[in-house]
Amino acid sequence: MAPLLSLTLPLLVRGMSIDAERAITADAELSTICHAALTALAGRAPDAFRAAVAAFSPETRGRMETALREAAAKKQQAAAALNPAAAAAAKPKIALKMDFGNFGK
Repeated sequence: MAPLLSLTLPLLVRGMSIDAERAITADAELSTICHAALTALAGRAPDAFRAAVAAFSPETRGRMETALREAAAKKQQAAAALNPAAAAAAKPKIALKMDFGNFGK
C-alpha cells in the first residue's frame, strides 16, 4: 500500500488549493475532493500514510499541512456561523480584572 500512496498522495496534495494561490487555482470542488480522499486514505492506512508523507519533499509536506489547516479553519468558521450560540458559549462568562492597586488596603 505504501508504494501506491507514495504515488497518489502527492497528486492529491497538488490538487488541494491554498489561499496563497486562490487567484491562480479557483477550483474549490477539486480541492474538496482531494481533501476528502487524502483524509480517507490517512484513516484507512495510517502507517502507510505516515511512511509516504515522511518521504515528501519539504515543499509538498508544507503545502499539505497548509491546505489541511485552511480546510479545518473554514470548517470551524462554517460551524460557528451556523450555530452562533455555541460560539458565544465558548467565551468566558466572567471577566478577570488585573488591577491590584487596592490590594492590601
